[in-house]
Amino acid sequence: MKSLNFLFDISKHFLKDEHLKSFFIDVKFSLKKNKKSLNEINLGSSCEKYLDKLMQQRHKDVITTIRENCLAFYVTAAEKIRKRLPVKNIFLSKLNVFRPSIVLFESDRKTSFNDVSFVIKTIGGFDEDSLKKEWIALPLDLTIEEKESLSKLNFDNMWKNILKCQQIMLQNIQT
Repeated sequence: MKSLNFLFDISKHFLKDEHLKSFFIDVKFSLKKNKKSLNEINLGSSCEKYLDKLMQQRHKDVITTIRENCLAFYVTAAEKIRKRLPVKNIFLSKLNVFRPSIVLFESDRKTSFNDVSFVIKTIGGFDEDSLKKEWIALPLDLTIEEKESLSKLNFDNMWKNILKCQQIMLQNIQT
């Protein structure tokens, strides 16, 4: 997911908005029709201030060259990110199902379990029926306050605390 976010962060500086949808990873970055105009490319405030100074000094040709070079950098960076990082890895994209927003707050548990199922089938060695029951019951076993608190933790601590909550509930049931 971070690879995809990184690609998005680079691409939003030079791609037209209509190409920044969820399928933008398949866009041809080098096509002129997919890119913003040179003056619309986001170069950052420091660079823009520098270009403003150059404009005041009447160096329009230098400004154009800088913008073209920055655009070429963005395009190359986006192409290299897409080529070298796992932006199209289905398994990694399915792991998003374990993010707090889905684990704790997703109401359509049966649909989100499809991604869990994909992950466990890829890894192997899990009882899918038991895991499905746990997945569907998980948010029901937690109060809103507990969910809010868990969602603020890092990934590992969130899952450790969820496990602790489940162990406490099992102990209460057995006694």
